[in-house]
Amino acid sequence: MERGAAATIEWRIQPIVMRTPQFVLALLALVVFFALVSWIEGEMVIGALASLILFAALINAFLPSSYRIDDEGLLVDHPLRRRPIPWREIRRVSFDASGALVNYGSGRGREVSITFPRQSSRVDEIAAALRARAGASGGPDADRRAGAEAESGTRASFTVVDRRPVEREWRPS
Repeated sequence: MERGAAATIEWRIQPIVMRTPQFVLALLALVVFFALVSWIEGEMVIGALASLILFAALINAFLPSSYRIDDEGLLVDHPLRRRPIPWREIRRVSFDASGALVNYGSGRGREVSITFPRQSSRVDEIAAALRARAGASGGPDADRRAGAEAESGTRASFTVVDRRPVEREWRPS
C-alpha cells in the first residue's frame, strides 16, 4: 500500500452460524423438507435432490463469505460468485443494523448485500469506509456531471440511506 492511502479492510462472515437458533431451525427445515418430499414422492433420491436445490438457493447463508474494502473498490466474495465493484460504479449504499445494501452499475437491479461482523467497532469502521470511499468516487459518469453538480452544490449520483438503530448512528468526526 502506498503512503497516504487508506487502509484495506477485510472481514469474513458466515451468517447462519452467527445466529445459532436460526441455524438449527434451517437445518431442521432441510431435514423436514427432505423427509416430506421423499414421503410424498416415495423416492429418497428425489427428496435428496430437492433438498440439495433448496440448500443451493440458501448457500450464501450456510457457507462463509468474504469482503474487502480497498482503494480499488469493494470486493464481495460469496461461495458461488466473486464481485469486484469499483467505487465509481456505486450509486447508493443503504445501511441497517446487520449490514448494507450496495446498488451499483448503470442498470436497475444491480445490487449486493453486505453482512457486517458482530463487533460494533468493526461495523462503525466498515460503515465509515463505505461512506467515505463510495461517496468520494462520485458514482458512474461523475466527470460528465461534475460541472452541473458544482454549480448546484449537490451530488445526484450517490445516496446514503442509514436505517441503523440510533445507538449505532454514524456521526462525522
